Amino acid sequence: ITQENDKSLWLYSADCIPILIADTKTRTIGACHTGLKGLQKNILSKLIIKLENIGCKKKNLIIAMGPAINRNNYEVNSEDIDHLLAEVTASKIIESPSNIYESQVKYLIPKLKIDISPKKLLFDIQIAATLQLIYTGIIKDQIHINRLCTFSNPKLFNSWRRDHSSLRQWSCIYSKINIENNSFLI
Repeated sequence: ITQENDKSLWLYSADCIPILIADTKTRTIGACHTGLKGLQKNILSKLIIKLENIGCKKKNLIIAMGPAINRNNYEVNSEDIDHLLAEVTASKIIESPSNIYESQVKYLIPKLKIDISPKKLLFDIQIAATLQLIYTGIIKDQIHINRLCTFSNPKLFNSWRRDHSSLRQWSCIYSKINIENNSFLI
């Protein structure tokens, strides 16, 4: 996270989701990446809390999720995501203070997983990340997702699951205040 003018933040990732965040009012930018482990540790909720603690407002955030492995290629053990699935499905809908959250969740849940065997699931980490952001109070329209799959596009992206290589791609966010008209470039 940085609040400084004329700075860039860079991420190095393969199949995990690169996530870039900007506050359109305070000009704060942030970057993180997450896969299953990060989602299990609520990294996105923690990032939103950190941004709020330094003066950002949720309503002013715009969030971009870069290419990541998609659910057609991301096979996981069901026991590895049981708690996460419970968190991003029914229990949170019941606790939700607003019908807006409930309607967004009902739209996204069917896209979350596909059962392929009794102990395996094809898991959509971008939808799970979106749901975690919605539960923090982010509105779906503030989240922009690049749905290109790192695994399925070998000419465009590196993928650890496909190649077992240490090659990665870079994502960045850059903040510059245009002094002439006081606009904010991201």
